[in-house]
Amino acid sequence: MPVVANWTTLLPEMALVGGAIFLLLLDAAKPSQRGPHLAFFTLVALVLSGVLAAMQWGHPVTNALGGMVVGDNFGVFARFIILGAGLLATFTAPSYLHRRGLDRAEFYALLLLATAGMTLLAVSSDLIMVFITVELLSLALYVMAGFERGRLEAQEASMKYFLLGAFASAFLLYGIAFAFGGTGTTNLLRIRTETSLGGVADFRLVGLAVVLLAVGLGFKAAMVPFHMWTPDVYEGSPTPVTAFMAGGTKAAAFAALLRVLVLAVPELRWSWQGPLAGLTVLTVVFASVIAVAQTDVKRMLAYSSISHAGFVAIAVVAASRSGIAAALVYLLVYTAMTIGAFACVMLFRDGEGERVHLAKYSGLGVRRPAAAALFAFFLFSLAGIPPTGGFWAKWYVFFAAIRSHHAWLAIVAVGASVIAAFFYVRVAVVMFMQDPPEGDDMELDRSVGLRIALALCLLVVIAVGVAPGFFLHLAEKALPFGG
Repeated sequence: MPVVANWTTLLPEMALVGGAIFLLLLDAAKPSQRGPHLAFFTLVALVLSGVLAAMQWGHPVTNALGGMVVGDNFGVFARFIILGAGLLATFTAPSYLHRRGLDRAEFYALLLLATAGMTLLAVSSDLIMVFITVELLSLALYVMAGFERGRLEAQEASMKYFLLGAFASAFLLYGIAFAFGGTGTTNLLRIRTETSLGGVADFRLVGLAVVLLAVGLGFKAAMVPFHMWTPDVYEGSPTPVTAFMAGGTKAAAFAALLRVLVLAVPELRWSWQGPLAGLTVLTVVFASVIAVAQTDVKRMLAYSSISHAGFVAIAVVAASRSGIAAALVYLLVYTAMTIGAFACVMLFRDGEGERVHLAKYSGLGVRRPAAAALFAFFLFSLAGIPPTGGFWAKWYVFFAAIRSHHAWLAIVAVGASVIAAFFYVRVAVVMFMQDPPEGDDMELDRSVGLRIALALCLLVVIAVGVAPGFFLHLAEKALPFGG
């Protein structure tokens, strides 16, 4: 039976890794062939992984690899968000890579391996597996960030991500070591048993371990002050990679953070709830204020990603069933609207490539009203303007904070949302209320894949905006936690 559980629980990840190996073998057999078939096989692997994950929904909780991986509804929900990010990134990538002569099998293989690392992180129930999966997804993303080797910005992004990522891994390793020293195990369920039954020799040691683990995962989630890599890496990386990192990595990091903090050490809230609340305030306020001064749209969206990490962290601080459900809904909507925003950046082009400077968006609402309106819709959803999906995601997070007696945190987040609304709305103002410059050679990327990605993102954001209760109910079914 354990062997069967190992196979069935890990089938989604096996499909992803198998797809990556297949792409590399295909490239080795026919190295001269480049084209849309690479993206097609990547989509097949992602869809197959999603189907295999969906088959686990509603089944009893299973443990695989000696308790290092758990199969439950929470993992299925998190996998769907991550696989969705990979799917959307795959749709946006072909036209971008083809224009730059980068449509190679290695890119898609790395994307599948990074996705496999993210999904494994979401279902990890042992700190050793958490570290292994963090390294797996990180190594793939380091290379993907610098995949456009001809650009110095891409090389800089890759190097910064690598150096700061290695620094964050050290915190993660120290946290694992302290957790093992305090409890005698790295398994999350056993750690919960030890802490709940008072079997811990020194709770201060375990409390320090929790803080260090939160720092390591906070780096992946891009929370302040562990965000230093985010603006430069998002700006320098290929835009499909940036979109994939913004959605998938954050979902995986917060899934792991929820398992570590809420599942493993709920009795040690005194050691992490206060510091995490402080980091949350720092994240939403700092990122919202700094984003106002940005004139590069990709950097602005990078600081937007940082601020949204703070909003998700509010739900983690709540440490309740309603908070966890709110975090899952938020991650779902956030992934769709932020990848949709980055896809719109890829949509608008001129003779020099993508339009990333804010001034180049002047008058786009006049020349391309439908495309500009789509971009504005995603920005309004990121701002939390009703009745978009982003509004309901924030509503559920704030409600969870209030119910857990953290109303002050919700008040601070509302104030930060007002500040953030300025730089989102500013882009719409530039597009619709400024005249287009003379001689502007603006054009749209009319690739089919990019349009499909935009349509899927739009569908998710609208669906959550129209029927938020359905998605919240679905997220509540995914809760393996008590509290």
